[in-house]
Amino acid sequence: KNRNSLQYAAKELMNNHEILLTAVKKDGMLLQYASKELQNNHEIVLAAVNQTWRSLFYASQEQRNDCEVMLAGVKQDWRSFGYSSQEQKNNHEIILAAVNGYGRSLV
Repeated sequence: KNRNSLQYAAKELMNNHEILLTAVKKDGMLLQYASKELQNNHEIVLAAVNQTWRSLFYASQEQRNDCEVMLAGVKQDWRSFGYSSQEQKNNHEIILAAVNGYGRSLV
């Protein structure tokens, strides 16, 4: 996969919901080339995060405030907890998932 080639795609393609959804399902980091509008689209961000938690870096603040999105990331890797909004950092379910992922390191 060559995610760099997508940066040269026409802006119209990067604003196309279906094209971007298909792309982020294969490589979540392609979210970085999405329009701001689609970086704020729940379906696209969730698909990207399900593919790799690291795509949270490119998700909008609104999506980082979404429990479902953050839970998907934290269940993959506790380090995604750092991308959580303050509200989600206080969310019991997300804290528990992060501790479960990190707990082995606490011993």
